[in-house]
Amino acid sequence: RHGKGVFTGPGGQGVYDGDWSNGKREGEGKLYYNEEKTVYYEGGWKANMRSGKGTAVYPSGNTYIGDWGFNRKNGEGVMTWVDRNESYSGAWVDDKQDGYGVHVWQDTAGIVPGDTT
Repeated sequence: RHGKGVFTGPGGQGVYDGDWSNGKREGEGKLYYNEEKTVYYEGGWKANMRSGKGTAVYPSGNTYIGDWGFNRKNGEGVMTWVDRNESYSGAWVDDKQDGYGVHVWQDTAGIVPGDTT
């Protein structure tokens, strides 16, 4: 696979629509994780890994919009937990809040800016 195209995994598991380079997801694309296409990642890819700017929508409805590296949240981004009615906007390293950020708990109207390290 090389260029633009759509790939459907075995048994319909996962559908990728986007850029390819030498058989790997590379560039921009969207990977759907379920048949309903409600769970997905859309954004940058490098060597089959989420990389650069992207958006993830999880089965719970939670979302992450921001920077990715090596298939993990890395850089600046916003995670919204709809099931907990809270959000975090700030720095991420290896899928964890790290550095400066703002966490908002909307049920209690609590806003806690600061260093998460």
